[in-house]
Amino acid sequence: MEREQVLAVDIVFLLRAEDQGVAINLSRQIPGSSFYLNREDRLPHLTLAMGYIDNLSLAKDKVSEVAKEAKAFDLEMKGTDRQFIDIENSFRLLALHKKILERINFLKIDDRPEAFVDYSVDPPRVSTLDWIRNFKSDHSYEKYEPHITLGITQEKFELRSNDFPRIISVDEITLCHLGNFNTCRIILGKWQLSGH
Repeated sequence: MEREQVLAVDIVFLLRAEDQGVAINLSRQIPGSSFYLNREDRLPHLTLAMGYIDNLSLAKDKVSEVAKEAKAFDLEMKGTDRQFIDIENSFRLLALHKKILERINFLKIDDRPEAFVDYSVDPPRVSTLDWIRNFKSDHSYEKYEPHITLGITQEKFELRSNDFPRIISVDEITLCHLGNFNTCRIILGKWQLSGH
């Protein structure tokens, strides 16, 4: 099997345009955030699984297989909790999360800052590297807490929104190349959920 460059990737649900607008507007309210969500290169998303890969074409094939077996479904955005939007951890979401972790052969390797987008000008912080390295052991299966990260700050603040609870539809899995703060920077592929 041919090995390629190691990439830090996230397998996600991207939000639809209207729901992206809600997340982006909330992101802009976070004082002193290390990043702000947008529609170009810091995409609002719900992580299904993340890690390092060294065979992009194989990862794409595996995500495509999972998408063909899954049906579109709805989820509830429950509300904000500091700098996150909490998402309902439904049976279908958890099952899809587990299936992706079982199918994708994420690498068990030491930290790879060079695997991130723009690593030379915006190197990933220690917390970014810790999160991706420990995703499977610390943030998966029974520890999976689905959310949308709106920003990162040390300042005290309170987000106010009348947009929740809110139902979102998920019908497409996206593979993203990650940047600092595990932001979705570049879309590497998209697949419709087309199962029956």
